[in-house]
Amino acid sequence: MTDTLPSSSLARYGTLLEKPLFFLIALFCFASASTALTAVMNSSFYLAAILWAGWLLCVRPAMPWRSGIFRLFMLLLLVFVVSLLLNGDWLANNLNEFKKDHLKPLLVFLMACSFIRREQQVRIILLGFALGFALRSLLLLAFYGLDLAWLAPYRRGYAMDAVFYLSLTSVLLLFGQDWLSRRWRVMLAVMWCVEMLNLVLHQSRTPLLTIVACLLLLLLLNGSWRKSLLLLLGCVIAAVGLFVAKPELWQRYASTFRSATYQQDGALLERQGIWVATGYLIRQQPVFGYGPGWRKLALLARDEQLLQHLQAGTHPRNRYGYTYFTERAYQYGKANPHNLYLQVALETGLCGLLVYLSFLLTLLWLAFRQVWRQTIRYPVASSLLVIIPAFLLVGFANGMWANAVLLMMLAGMLLEPQAAPRSGSSSGKLA
Repeated sequence: MTDTLPSSSLARYGTLLEKPLFFLIALFCFASASTALTAVMNSSFYLAAILWAGWLLCVRPAMPWRSGIFRLFMLLLLVFVVSLLLNGDWLANNLNEFKKDHLKPLLVFLMACSFIRREQQVRIILLGFALGFALRSLLLLAFYGLDLAWLAPYRRGYAMDAVFYLSLTSVLLLFGQDWLSRRWRVMLAVMWCVEMLNLVLHQSRTPLLTIVACLLLLLLLNGSWRKSLLLLLGCVIAAVGLFVAKPELWQRYASTFRSATYQQDGALLERQGIWVATGYLIRQQPVFGYGPGWRKLALLARDEQLLQHLQAGTHPRNRYGYTYFTERAYQYGKANPHNLYLQVALETGLCGLLVYLSFLLTLLWLAFRQVWRQTIRYPVASSLLVIIPAFLLVGFANGMWANAVLLMMLAGMLLEPQAAPRSGSSSGKLA
């Protein structure tokens, strides 16, 4: 007798795990797009991780070791480990923050590149993300329209999440004709209108403008001149309607194009003060940073006596920065770097920033090649061509690390484009 099961038996057990594993992954994707289902998101993720580990042992799938994106991903993991080990004073905190912010997207990437291979799976995953964000958008619309205070938590972080999910909904609507039935496309159009209305009412300027600009570039890249003109026409009509119905909102969005905004806007001056403090901290530990977790920024600022430096400064940004750290964000977890690049450098140093940007830019290049050569029909590459540039643009004023499950799921699915062959008939659409 042998101590191990025959390989055929292991493969059979792996096959039995596939359906429940995919169900849990799809449920996790749906729940992760909506803050209303946090318990469902966490439970489905950890159950999926356990089943995925068992599936790996049974099936032993080939991993894309030769892919440049996969190697950069492994290098990013190495940077995390080194950063953790070099910051012994913050070890417990960094481990907790790593689990909170980074564990899910990193494991999602590995799940996607090893398990999500068929086109039908890709469709369901993308629609799961879109439907989850639509649920959150409907709840937020009820907050704006009915003034229900208990729905206010759904507004938090909506604009940054829209960079990912609204972009995905847009791509599915524009390029999902071969995938989706007419009923699904009508549903996506309604979802898109609700999400865009929420984003306008949210009054966050940068995400809205960058999403529209990146969508326009994608349409031009695909040679969709008619859709480009329709998008521009829709923007003009929306701008006129906003000017007539909500002149105060129009003034806020129009202020983006005034130079005085960047010299007098209190929110921007406050962020500049935060950037001064964060930049100083990075210079103290420039190579591998302080370890995963940006929430320690307020404590680090006090430890390095930055408050005195900000208070002594004569520029208005120093005064705003001092007020931020003393009155608004003086406790652990209250201070936010408000800049993607400074946030990554604070956590993992310049080494981590270099690897992370290399990962995103390599991913963007691969997506561009896939769209340009038209080697795949599903909108994974097109979604990344919108999401990554928008993500990098809004990152100048917003801190958001690798904790984007959608981004990492798309990255993992893009590594195996040939594993999802396109159906040659309309029966491949989701009814």
